[in-house]
Amino acid sequence: MKKILLPLITLILGSSISYGYAGSLMYMENQNVMEGIYNDVKETSPDRLPDDVVFPGKPKQVALFYGKGTWGTGRNQLKNFLYSHGRSYKLIYEKDILNGSLNKGGYHTLIMPGGKSWIYNENLGAAGAQEILKFVNTGGNYIGICAGAYYATSHRQGPTPTPINYGIGLLNGIALDGTALKMAPFKTGMSDYKFALSSFKDSYRILLLGGPSLLYTEAEAKAKRIQVYSIFAANFPAMIVFEYGKGRVFLSGPHLEVEESQSIIGVKYRDPDSEWPIVDYVFTNHFRNP
Repeated sequence: MKKILLPLITLILGSSISYGYAGSLMYMENQNVMEGIYNDVKETSPDRLPDDVVFPGKPKQVALFYGKGTWGTGRNQLKNFLYSHGRSYKLIYEKDILNGSLNKGGYHTLIMPGGKSWIYNENLGAAGAQEILKFVNTGGNYIGICAGAYYATSHRQGPTPTPINYGIGLLNGIALDGTALKMAPFKTGMSDYKFALSSFKDSYRILLLGGPSLLYTEAEAKAKRIQVYSIFAANFPAMIVFEYGKGRVFLSGPHLEVEESQSIIGVKYRDPDSEWPIVDYVFTNHFRNP
């Protein structure tokens, strides 16, 4: 792993403002945020892949969340990735998390894709949060991309100027929405991201649609053995991996799951290379029981 020098981050967590699980929907739907901006865009090609696949020798599956608020393009691209890489998977919904199915032993990884994290908060609530925390704490893996990263993080900053209580707390830190706060270098569209993985290029051009930088204290970094895979131009962490109990977590602000050439999104945003090998690297080098 290449070394990336990050500035020391000091966070003051907690706020007198707490929208919590129910209040976040009412508040966030009225804010000018880029997260979930393309949720209503329909792909021109129908999704023909099966919803439940078990490949030979791989009985445990990836649980791919397809619930309310998820971005169709992102979740479909993740489905394509799993199928093309021979990884058993099953689409799951709110009811599958709330009724305890996630924790019945059939899954090794949960993927929360891009979309609108406040809708995840609203529909999964405290009970769903506890099921997911239990899943990871007892040895499951978690992938959170854009909205899935916001949802995983205890606090959010942007569009509010100061941090508010927000996500389920796999990461005790701040998901910083620099796009909503109009901070450099955050911008909607394609940007170059520096990488610290020795077996990959030094930088990749990846799509950002209001995704966060993941901020945390030095104590949190030590406690959960946080590693930074990639950074925004100004050294804000863009992708991180860490431990949570017996489980492992990967969070990404940018949409590395989207192959723009395979999607209607590629009409506007062009990507010269694929980031799917990085997603595969997370499974093979960081996760347990992939």
